[in-house]
Amino acid sequence: MAPRLGGMGHLPFQRNTDYFNEVCKQLDCDPATMMTKEEVYEALQYIPLPTLLEMHQCRATHRIVAGGNRAGKSEGAAWEIVPYLFWRTRGWVVSANYELAEIIVDKVMTILIERAGMRRVKRPDNLRPFEFCYSSRDHRLTLWTEARLEAKSSENPDSMHGASLDYAVIDEASLFPYALYDTRLVPRLVDSGGWMLSLGTFEFLQGEWFENYFDIGQAPNDWSIISWRHPTRDNFHHYVSTGGETPQYLAVIFRTNWRKVISMNPGVDWPLQPNEDIFIFNIDLIWLEKEKKRLEELSPGVFSARYEAQKSPNRYLVFPSWSVKKYVDTKRASFDKLLPVYLAVDPGGTYAVAAIQLKRFDDLDSSENKLSKGQHICIIDTIYLQTTVTTKEVFDECGKREWWANVARDIDYWDKFQGTIDVNAKEQQKTWRTLGRESTTLGRLYLRGKKVGIQDGIKTFQHYFDTHTFWSHPNNKFLHLELARHHYPEAPIKRQDTEDPRRTDNPKDSWNHLLKAIWYFMVGKFGCYGKSKRSGVVTRKELRKMARERKAVLKVREGMYAKI
Repeated sequence: MAPRLGGMGHLPFQRNTDYFNEVCKQLDCDPATMMTKEEVYEALQYIPLPTLLEMHQCRATHRIVAGGNRAGKSEGAAWEIVPYLFWRTRGWVVSANYELAEIIVDKVMTILIERAGMRRVKRPDNLRPFEFCYSSRDHRLTLWTEARLEAKSSENPDSMHGASLDYAVIDEASLFPYALYDTRLVPRLVDSGGWMLSLGTFEFLQGEWFENYFDIGQAPNDWSIISWRHPTRDNFHHYVSTGGETPQYLAVIFRTNWRKVISMNPGVDWPLQPNEDIFIFNIDLIWLEKEKKRLEELSPGVFSARYEAQKSPNRYLVFPSWSVKKYVDTKRASFDKLLPVYLAVDPGGTYAVAAIQLKRFDDLDSSENKLSKGQHICIIDTIYLQTTVTTKEVFDECGKREWWANVARDIDYWDKFQGTIDVNAKEQQKTWRTLGRESTTLGRLYLRGKKVGIQDGIKTFQHYFDTHTFWSHPNNKFLHLELARHHYPEAPIKRQDTEDPRRTDNPKDSWNHLLKAIWYFMVGKFGCYGKSKRSGVVTRKELRKMARERKAVLKVREGMYAKI
């Protein structure tokens, strides 16, 4: 009987590492007999593609691989599973239906038979060493090690209860419902501290959660999510010769046709000299280029999604220039104890609060932003409560954050401006003011109510993107989701090719709570982009100021007349 993983989660990839030693110690294994994933791959003659090698080495809880069609994603997933089958583990391969889920299971069985020399038998009881059984009725693979691998379908979510898993793999994740990810799959891993691997292709205007998780994994975060982009063109091996290799020899190693090896490397003299670079493609590059030309002329966006692992362009996004890689930075958007913190608040069914600091960076040219005069808006933290809560509960949540003391204005040279709130939220504005006055930390809190037109807020927000004076911390997940989801109403299918979404008056009133809070602050603090600070409307404050000035002038004149 094979041992269990004992809550270690991941098998070590290499020998003689700190993690390898930790696993051996925790599982009480002899290091001499403990096989690593790398050693399993070498024994079974598996050569990972470069991107998939990074995936195999990674120990993140949630791994996301966005790949093109025929890029080798499913093959990589099967090989990620194989080393765990030599332990007493339990795992699932899940997808939108059983047919898709069984693709990876079939690849696993092919590896076990052709590479590991195992034998498939009809019954799962009394399995001998190097025997396994697969039940088509139960969609279950059982090995002599008592390892079990099952195929699951989102069409039958009730079958995803009760089990304790060591790992779960989602194939064609863009087609898999997100609701099942956190309600059916992730809870199954809590006993073992196991891992999730999600693979898929960016479907044209589908798979929103898969795209969002991919974006999160592109930047450092606190949720152990890491993602990779693996386009179809990257389905190749780079081989550096040692000298004397023939195309027939390389064809055996990489399991391809030796004539293709020659055609893929024109101008190479065989046998090879030492240190020659050879590329072994698993796809037909000529066919791929023809398909690219056809699709770019007939269906723009489909090729980038299906083959280049690029997200499909959505014409209806409010902020199409938003990019996690471009605007998310841990260092620039971290809390600075020497700077004041401003609050941007949008109360409602979803109560949204953004904590903001204004910073200057010597290594960046921010002269194009005339509004902020060289200051960068840095979103250091967000609070996003989607259930109906009171302002007192939100206030208390803010009080737990490390930046809360910097909302006070105890330092003389800090400006007295503390933040903004929706101008229509009069009751919440009064409550914030009362709670701030009663707080021993703040002593005072006034959030200015600011009315901002939707299009004015969008133009101002976009200006900070265009001038690269906006930064967000990786932990602001809901802000990033709003930026990626906020969109204009989609046109009916018959008008999607002709209707310009920019002519629509306003976006859909959803996924915009933090966005509204932040553009209230942008306009309230620095003004609206595209408008002069002086408007045609005279405010009450200006009227009172004009009256005082007039009285002062009249008083001076009366004194002058008295002297005469």
